[in-house]
Amino acid sequence: MKSRRTIEVKRYRQFSDIIETMQPKTIVEIGTNNGNNAERLCLEALKYQKAVHYTGYDLFEEATPETNVAEKNGKGAASEASVAARLSAIP
Repeated sequence: MKSRRTIEVKRYRQFSDIIETMQPKTIVEIGTNNGNNAERLCLEALKYQKAVHYTGYDLFEEATPETNVAEKNGKGAASEASVAARLSAIP
């Protein structure tokens, strides 16, 4: 059985491959969480485009322990402001 880390690495490599192939100017992500993947996707897309428009959807401050259970979110929730600040720091 593959470890969760192995599966995650493969998934992120697939995202990079898709971005290399599609070279998007716009990225939409559902389930932004803390912005790690958002940052990774944007940085990868910026290798091919001068500017990238990113839109991410998540519950952010509206998340509750109950929604975390319902959504199978074991990571907890980040604030929308912290994710926005992280993405604003991308050159």
